[in-house]
Amino acid sequence: MKKTIITGFLLTLIMSLCLTGCKNTPNPPEILEAFFAKGVTQEDWFSDAKKKKITTLDLNDPDIQLVFHIRENDKRLRQIYISPYSDFSIYSRWTGLDFNNETNEFWSSYLKPCFDTMDAFYREQYIMNNDTIYMKAFDEDGNASAVYKITGITAHE
Repeated sequence: MKKTIITGFLLTLIMSLCLTGCKNTPNPPEILEAFFAKGVTQEDWFSDAKKKKITTLDLNDPDIQLVFHIRENDKRLRQIYISPYSDFSIYSRWTGLDFNNETNEFWSSYLKPCFDTMDAFYREQYIMNNDTIYMKAFDEDGNASAVYKITGITAHE
């Protein structure tokens, strides 16, 4: 009887170890820093992107850039969302991203929100005074980063 109980316990232990060892642990992207800027180029942006940071957004300006520093250990960042609402009920997004990075942590500044070409109803949602724009990043498997807050934003048409 004891032998059967011990054998059953060992089999249960082995199965549980096998099942937990086979689970893929989600490894979502991590947004380390993000802000809006204007006039950042690939040649100079490492040195002075923060000098070109803006907190007042003219929604008719097509040259506003989203600058972000992100960690994606699997190097498979595919989507970025921004929203004037923390629940992302209305959002702007970039999909199909493929940075092909050799490192798992990098900066980027080439995404433009294009508020000027957005439908008028959605653009109105971004009008704010010293408020927050929320940002999320997604990897290839749909794992989402924590919500990052870009604070102190004033946006007008």
